[in-house]
Amino acid sequence: MRHPRAAVALIVFATLWVAPLPAAAQAIDPYFEFLMARRLEAQGDAAGAVAALERAASMEPKAAAIRAEIAGVQFRRNRRDEAEQAANAALALDPANADAHRVLGMVAAARSDVQGRGIPPADVAKNVEDAIAHLEKATVGPAAASDIQLHFQLGRLYLRKGDPEKAITTLARVVDMNPGSVQARVMLAQAQVNASRMDAAITTLQEIVDDEPRIASTLARYLDQAGRPKEAAEAYGKALAIAPMDRDLKFRRASALYTSGQLSEALAAATLAQTEHPDDL
Repeated sequence: MRHPRAAVALIVFATLWVAPLPAAAQAIDPYFEFLMARRLEAQGDAAGAVAALERAASMEPKAAAIRAEIAGVQFRRNRRDEAEQAANAALALDPANADAHRVLGMVAAARSDVQGRGIPPADVAKNVEDAIAHLEKATVGPAAASDIQLHFQLGRLYLRKGDPEKAITTLARVVDMNPGSVQARVMLAQAQVNASRMDAAITTLQEIVDDEPRIASTLARYLDQAGRPKEAAEAYGKALAIAPMDRDLKFRRASALYTSGQLSEALAAATLAQTEHPDDL
């Protein structure tokens, strides 16, 4: 039989083992909370991630990186006001924090997209300028080199501002990272057109038109503008393959065939189109 005093000691030890530790002893390393936040967000618990980061921030009130991380989580959960507040708090601690600048740039870019919804044009232009200023500062961060979204947004904003050369440089980088991105290629081609580089714009779209016929109509218009009607007619044909009842495409194809001297083909295309749309003058 176990000695009574040994049994008492065992009970006391067990009680101490499961009893809550003092508050000071419970303090968790802020880095642990930071990593826990990453895990929680990956699991879909954004609110839990923010709570963990707030605990980390309370332990390290001068850590700009934690505030910037809070800003990023809040932005990804579409809490733009909270994201902006946290990003500004991060910049107050570290004016060069790239992650905070990224969030503020994305917030400003989102605000600039409400043009035509009662927002004065001057305010829209200012949001574009602010977004560009912040996103340019974000490009110096170590993770920026492979940040497709960052460079895409920056290129898009350069295009909106009317700076096609910068837009070309930035969007070309996006296309290099993701050659199959239709949206990036269309914007790059538009920037090239705006910079009077029509042949470059055509090449940009020709590289993927066989795999992405959605861009065929845009390519065809550029070919028309470049005085290449035979190629334009071919591109209009690809566009019609996915939009067979588009009257405008039919007319443009017939016109391109006529301009390129393919008269019998133009007659056949126009006759078929008139048969399918007898009310079209």
